[in-house]
Amino acid sequence: MSTRRLYVLGFLGWLGFGWNTDTASEDTSVDTAIEEQEQAPIEEAVISTPVPSLFEGHERPLTLNELPEGISGVSSTSCISCHTDITHQWQQSEHAKAFRDTKFQEKLQQYANTTLCSQCHAPLQLQHHQLPSSYIDGDPLKPVFSENPNWDAVLASESVNCASCHIRDGKILGIHENTNAPHEIVVSEELSSSQSCAGCHQFSWDQLPFPMYNTYEEWKNSPHAQVNIQCQDCHMPPKATSNAFAPPLQASHHFSQSIAQAFTISVSLPSPILKRAINIPLDVHLTNAGAGHALPTGNPWKQYRLILTLKNDKGRDLITSQTHIIGRIQNKEGQFIEDKRLQSGEKRKFSFDINISKKKRSGSATLSLLLDTGDEEPKQIWDLPVDVQ
Repeated sequence: MSTRRLYVLGFLGWLGFGWNTDTASEDTSVDTAIEEQEQAPIEEAVISTPVPSLFEGHERPLTLNELPEGISGVSSTSCISCHTDITHQWQQSEHAKAFRDTKFQEKLQQYANTTLCSQCHAPLQLQHHQLPSSYIDGDPLKPVFSENPNWDAVLASESVNCASCHIRDGKILGIHENTNAPHEIVVSEELSSSQSCAGCHQFSWDQLPFPMYNTYEEWKNSPHAQVNIQCQDCHMPPKATSNAFAPPLQASHHFSQSIAQAFTISVSLPSPILKRAINIPLDVHLTNAGAGHALPTGNPWKQYRLILTLKNDKGRDLITSQTHIIGRIQNKEGQFIEDKRLQSGEKRKFSFDINISKKKRSGSATLSLLLDTGDEEPKQIWDLPVDVQ
């Protein structure tokens, strides 16, 4: 009996179209059918397809020796014809440009051109034009490379692509059973769990006194984990898709979330009337209520800057902008000396002092808080019209 037929029979039984045992005794043909079913070989009645682990033993880069039946290749170009919406979401994601990212490439050349770093940014062996054949003195930062004859230029440009998470051992992994798909799908519970993210988002390097990437452990210790909120619940919420072979709602593959969704803000300010030549205290309380990990998370060099500005109605500064760092702090020697990140659920006060010179004109102005994540233009997270007198 085919797998597809078993799925259909099981689905019909779930809907209530199976045999009614109360009336079966009145129909010998039904009794015979039941007996035949009970005597059927176990291997036909129960089919269990083994589900490959995503990153078993954290081994990368991955070797994809077997191509799943029903697809033409392991590039995203083989997926886009059916999974158009999801592919477009992925194309705008950080996963799609992880290996091409200029900051990553700078660090890679600065520290070591080794798969120890690149194996997460480009998880497939086919993406590496060179592979380490050995290591000098067993040091993974001193690889001896040999050419990879199977290097694929298209795959190399795709960074963390579809196959990185969805193809293992010649099988396509998904989170839902789907007998309508033109290829077999093996359900992987790991894909729906935070554990699937740990393969790349939890990483230690012996040259640092802390994990280089600690996002998974941060999540495990977060309030989110305590109430079973997985990484996918925030970073892959359901989105409408136009795929005729799939459910109308599928997990988004854009992955990113707005930083504004993570922070809860409260501001203590005595009055919206700001007197010149008087020191006015302003306290900002930030709570990392929305992220199930530290902010910022990921590489240890990442910092956020919380910036206070005061501009008149013509956009001119009335005070020198003031800044607080949210992130790990390094000394002049490059050693990490302090961790000023906001852990999940943590609330912290940031104090500013507003002192407007008498030389500045009175009038309407705007007091603003900006958050600079270093990835784009600073984002305004709070503003208030004030009167300067």
